[in-house]
Amino acid sequence: MNIRRWPLMLLASMLVSACTTPPVPSPSPGPTGTSSPAAALPTAVLIRPTATPVPLPSLAPAGAPPGCTPQVTANTMINVRTGPGTIHGIIGSLNEGQGATVDGKNVEGTWWYIEYPSAPDAHGWVAGSVTTSSCISPSLPVIPASSLPAPFVAAITNVVVSVDPTEVDVPGCVGEAPRMTARATIYASGPMQVQYYFEIDGVGTTKSRTLTFTEYGSRDVSESFRPEVDAGKRSVRLWIEGLDVRGWQDSARYTITCH
Repeated sequence: MNIRRWPLMLLASMLVSACTTPPVPSPSPGPTGTSSPAAALPTAVLIRPTATPVPLPSLAPAGAPPGCTPQVTANTMINVRTGPGTIHGIIGSLNEGQGATVDGKNVEGTWWYIEYPSAPDAHGWVAGSVTTSSCISPSLPVIPASSLPAPFVAAITNVVVSVDPTEVDVPGCVGEAPRMTARATIYASGPMQVQYYFEIDGVGTTKSRTLTFTEYGSRDVSESFRPEVDAGKRSVRLWIEGLDVRGWQDSARYTITCH
């Protein structure tokens, strides 16, 4: 009787234990080699300004600064002429460093039309090659050729003659006299070419020579000669082809003595 009940009691005890024992947690599955998806980042949003953009100021055309007066400054002492070229007459000059206001230019842009109060029309022309310009605007007026004065015809304006030395002594008037030099300064009003020669008393005339003027001014010329040995005063004159200049007191005198 007791032996039969024991197996039943054991079985009942096992059933009770199974019902009361806490469950053992199952192990977490290990990594499978596939990473879990990353958290999604917020999408960047382009924010556009809602204000109306301000346009950039427009640039003025290249040229002289506002309020700047066109000027030229003489690089050296220069001539002021009636027109744009050396064929035009000279009405004055600008000293080195002297400035003048520019009111125009010639078609080629090589000469400046400046304010020159002493001129008849209060204007004159200077060459761009001998000046430094500033504040010249692209809209500077071009003076038309039809308004320019006619070129002038250059001419000889003066001649000065001298002899070196002015006196020579030949003892007893025997033998040769030492050589002398006839000199002359010729003045011209502009570009021109002249032919000249000296006439020397007791000697004759020298060879005709050509002298070229590229602008107004003066040029010096000379000729060496041996005077005739004859006591007394002699003259030297300068002749220019087609022009009798003796009326300008162009002759010079020299003396031969025989002490």
